[in-house]
Amino acid sequence: MVSSGIPRPFKYCRILDGSASWYRIAAVTSTAGAATFRPQWAEDLKSIDNVYVCFDRDQAGRNGSAVVGLIVPNAMVVELPEEVGEGGDITDFFVRLGRSNEEFERLLETGKSASPVPQETRPNRTAQMQSTDALLNKRIERIKRELPIGEVIGDYVSLRASGESALVGRCPFHEDRTPSLTVYPATGTFHCFGCRATGDVISFVRAIEHLGFAQTLDALDQMASHNESKPQQDSSEDKAA
Repeated sequence: MVSSGIPRPFKYCRILDGSASWYRIAAVTSTAGAATFRPQWAEDLKSIDNVYVCFDRDQAGRNGSAVVGLIVPNAMVVELPEEVGEGGDITDFFVRLGRSNEEFERLLETGKSASPVPQETRPNRTAQMQSTDALLNKRIERIKRELPIGEVIGDYVSLRASGESALVGRCPFHEDRTPSLTVYPATGTFHCFGCRATGDVISFVRAIEHLGFAQTLDALDQMASHNESKPQQDSSEDKAA
């Protein structure tokens, strides 16, 4: 058991899940699992330059190493080789695999820091989501800006002017005998007074093409790209003429 009576000075210490005394390895053992590794034990380890942690090769062992790493930030985690098998421990390393103390010492050299990633360097999921949302919003705004709703809907429906600020045509979403679809270019929206369909250029294309949201954005991006190339093509044709 780990106790407050650890003799000093120690150059290094091993924390093992299992008994290592059979193999003449000086180690703190029989901790009854990482769940019972007490914070006060860590106080006795602060004066030791090199602390190694080696638990069973399974998820519980990895969790145990993480727990000890939180309590002993300067610890180095040593993972047993794959040959010990899932759930294998220090006994498997020495007895079943027949490894030597020298081989175990070399294994210690592969230890990695058990310190948790500092909070400031951890990926901030909220910030990532906000960044993604911002990019999506910019994409949507660009699509609406580059693709006037009247022109897009006009590719599917014959529209005519109604007053100074609207376009009207027969709604493609229901059997429309009289023009009940109204398009408002100034606001980038449409509304059908027959079936009550309403939305913007994205929702219109999504509904009429039966696409998902992401597919609709991709289709509109291609449409915008095609529109940008039109003036260049027209200019080339004029020069050729």
